[in-house]
Amino acid sequence: MTGTLLCAVILDVPNTLPGCDGVDHEGRSVVLVGRHGLGSAGEADALCDYILAQLAEGNCPEQVHPVLFAPKASQVIAAAVTGPVEEVLAHGPRKTGKTHTLAGAALVNAEWHLRAGFPAPFKVAWLHDSLMSAAGKTGQSLDLPLWGGLWTLKADRTLAWFSVGGKELIRGEFVGCKDESSAERLRQEVHMVLAEELVASLTDGTGITEDQYRLARSSARLETRRKAAVCATNPGAPDSWPAQYFGVAIPGTQLARIPSTRLAIQVPADDRLTEEERPKRFRLLQAPPRSRLD
Repeated sequence: MTGTLLCAVILDVPNTLPGCDGVDHEGRSVVLVGRHGLGSAGEADALCDYILAQLAEGNCPEQVHPVLFAPKASQVIAAAVTGPVEEVLAHGPRKTGKTHTLAGAALVNAEWHLRAGFPAPFKVAWLHDSLMSAAGKTGQSLDLPLWGGLWTLKADRTLAWFSVGGKELIRGEFVGCKDESSAERLRQEVHMVLAEELVASLTDGTGITEDQYRLARSSARLETRRKAAVCATNPGAPDSWPAQYFGVAIPGTQLARIPSTRLAIQVPADDRLTEEERPKRFRLLQAPPRSRLD
């Protein structure tokens, strides 16, 4: 346990995210993940008001862990948690933070799921080509300091649990689509689907097939406030199934009409915030002793 009371997911979107808890000093939308666990008493409201006031001044109490997302990543998360869109594709080159973006979308959906009165944990099927790449790619990303130790990998690094305030919010089960035994998990009932690297990369990856994605998507039958799927992939050919399915705009090509419930968002190489940039965008000041959240 890290001692972190709340995780502040901070989204850099043009308009304030509907349903967010407040905005920070740069006008970015803030969702306090873990707020549901504080209850509905007046003391909880007062505590959150204090935290939001600190964030609005550019400060962050020491028991609140902030996670900032760059504009395009924020757009992906916003689309996944609000509005008519049910399936979002984040496509772009490597090293753009797409894995973190998928995790961020799950966090906000999980928090709002719990605030709506649905039970914990929020169950996620997290698709990969293999369990090896899941542990090596997604697992390593969730272990980074960015997340402040809030993610814990269990069951030989095939389960990713997100906990905050001493409570487990998300149970993310890695699914290796090319591993026969693991692929059976595509049929498990979940609240949300995340999918990594739909298109095979130039490394040893094999990608995820459309049939496998659709099967997992059809298994997202557990009751929740919003059924969503968020996918990530490197650039694929115009005739790749993700380009056709999500309607990725490619000059000189014509695609079939795409349902309004699907959206593709390109995440450019310069969208990700580096570790050096994060402190510049947010003053992570330790609160003075009298204002610590003890």
